[in-house]
Amino acid sequence: MIKRCVRVLFLVLFFFTLLLPLPVFCVDGQARDITADAVMEAHEGFSKNKKLFDGETDVPVKFADNSWLTLRCPEGIGSIYLIFHNAYGIYTVTDNDSGKTAMLGQNHFLHDYTDLCALFGSAPSSITLSFNSGTLYLNEIYLFSTGEAPDFVQRWEPPADGKADLLLLSAHGDDEQLFFGGIIPYYTGQLGRKVQVVYLTDHHNNNPERRHEMLNGLYACGDRVYPVFGTCRDVRSDTLESGYADMAEDGVTEQMLVGFAVEQLRRFQPMVVVTHDVEGEYGHSQHMLCADLMMKACRISMDPIEYPELAAKYGVWDVPKTYLHLYPENEIFLDWDVPLSRFDGMTAFEVSRDLGFACHESQYRLAWYYRQGECAKDLTRYSPCAYGLYRSTVGADNRKNDFFENVDPHFVAQHRLALPRRDWKTA
Repeated sequence: MIKRCVRVLFLVLFFFTLLLPLPVFCVDGQARDITADAVMEAHEGFSKNKKLFDGETDVPVKFADNSWLTLRCPEGIGSIYLIFHNAYGIYTVTDNDSGKTAMLGQNHFLHDYTDLCALFGSAPSSITLSFNSGTLYLNEIYLFSTGEAPDFVQRWEPPADGKADLLLLSAHGDDEQLFFGGIIPYYTGQLGRKVQVVYLTDHHNNNPERRHEMLNGLYACGDRVYPVFGTCRDVRSDTLESGYADMAEDGVTEQMLVGFAVEQLRRFQPMVVVTHDVEGEYGHSQHMLCADLMMKACRISMDPIEYPELAAKYGVWDVPKTYLHLYPENEIFLDWDVPLSRFDGMTAFEVSRDLGFACHESQYRLAWYYRQGECAKDLTRYSPCAYGLYRSTVGADNRKNDFFENVDPHFVAQHRLALPRRDWKTA
């Protein structure tokens, strides 16, 4: 009798285990978009759930605080890709097969990719996403099978303190493609240098969708380091003084703006800084602001007495080379018309114009002059090739065709070691 009961119990347990989901092991190869194959089993805290999976990445769905949704796909969910409308914060993903939960969103990326295979060791057949950091606006969710995610998926690296080769301060989204077109495809896309893009504004006051255009344009040009979005309001006037006055209306003083520029220099410790024309290219006050702020910041960022709280946090930094667009002194000319092997023979100018700037759909019809020339050298108005060396600690340029002239790896190492660093015990 006892043996019979044991056999019955064994058979019950055996058949019960057959009902449990088996782990889907991770495999190499190209992942497939399985979003359409997934089923939303349950959710709470939002409506219009179909809008999350329709491929329209510019239409947000509002989530209440403490919202969640459970998604199932029997073949296994190898990775997920979320498009946020606004920077959000921490959220969690639970592997419902194993019960394991992990925190995501620490980097506050608007385009946030997570490899679930790497995170959990296998591809869950069911996951629950939970959002407990306040009200959320989410544009889209993509699910993929195991393997390498498709090319349209952006896999960003977080900004790395003390690691920038070049820092580009751009007033607005699209300026980095128009007035600085060629820099990103050549230096980071072709040469692999770390280029940290910093924006003065994130366009929150007039067109927040431009933040997605900015990310798409950078990624198309080969950049993989997530940009810094400033919080200034996007507004235009015609003089530097009125530019400062515009910011003062929002309670943002000149001291605060200079501090923002100093923070970027001390945080990222770039070898080279590039920013706008002192005349604002076509006379835009916020372009003038960027030039004025960086001219002031690069002269004081090495002084621990200036902005001491930032010195305590990051240490100080003396930027070796600072360039201004169209600056008439110590001029250099960058050749963006040379074919790049990393972009199948496209030139740096073509990559910026045809891949990067093309992502700025809201602005594309406005910059008519940018599409007039076949080559970068044809653009005489606001030429993306013309810069001037405003300040240097490594001497004058001789070849006048490379931002990094006189900045070799040995110099970089010595320069970083020579500067005072923050006191880790008291910071």
